[in-house]
This record gives sequence, C-alpha cells and structure tokens, in this order.
Amino acid sequence: MPAPGVSCFMGPTAGRLPVASAPHTLPSCDRGDPMGEQENRSVVEQLWRLMEKQDWQAAGALLHDDFVQEWPQSGERIRGRENCMAINQNYPGFPTQTVGRILAGGDLVTSEVRLDYGGHLYHGVSIFEFRDGKVLKETDFFAQPFDAPGWRAQWVERM
Repeated sequence: MPAPGVSCFMGPTAGRLPVASAPHTLPSCDRGDPMGEQENRSVVEQLWRLMEKQDWQAAGALLHDDFVQEWPQSGERIRGRENCMAINQNYPGFPTQTVGRILAGGDLVTSEVRLDYGGHLYHGVSIFEFRDGKVLKETDFFAQPFDAPGWRAQWVERM
C-alpha cells in the first residue's frame, strides 16, 4: 500500500515515482484492487492492439453493455459498443496508432496515443473507466502538433 495521499500507477515508472494525490489524480491504490488495475491496463493494451488490427468484433467484446464514449472537443457522445465500432469501421482513412504510456489506478486507465492519418498527425489522450472488467466509458481528447512559440525557448528543450 502506498503512503496516505500518494497514488501508485502501473506503468514504466511504477514503484519509482510516487505521485501526490490531488483532486484530479487517478484514485490511489488503497481504493482499488491492484490485480484489477493490472487487468484493466491489460484490457486497454488489448483494445489498442485490436483497434490497430481493425478487429471490431473482438474490440467490441471488451466494452461494457452500457458503454459510452465521449469526444468533448467535438461535443459528441456515442452510446453503445455497436455505434462505437460502426464509427471506427466506417472511419475514412483509419489511422496508424502508436500507443505511448498507459497508467492505471483503481477503475481508471489513461493512455497516450499518436495517430497518423496518412501524414496528418494527432496526439491523443484517452481516459477509460471500468466496470466488471470491461470499458464502461471512454473519453478521448485529440490535438495536432504545433510549433512552440519562440518567446519561451530559453526555458524549454525540444522533445
């Protein structure tokens, strides 16, 4: 168990970098089952693999019966796994996906992904909420890369 007020995450920095709890952090490990966190993380990893392979049936099976997906930037809410999979199946020019960090805490998992739509790049963050070992809700944020302003160059390094 982590110290009070410290969250733990399953990922490449697990056990090395405690993260102080704040109102908007993932739940601390003492509020969730560590085995459940590992399983939830595995579901997200599997979901990304299946989406990349465009295996809609298998990907849909990882979604809860009451699944909801939200895209706040466009103001859209998708209800049901069938609608979610239909959108992906009919998406013009489905992107190549490169998954980055995946962090798990309690019934929440977040992932970073780089999406390449034939040379048009986007960075995404997805927040997955779980119930009964399946994805109940997914909230996705997307942004295109942009040039950094010169005024702050003295304080930053290029990634």
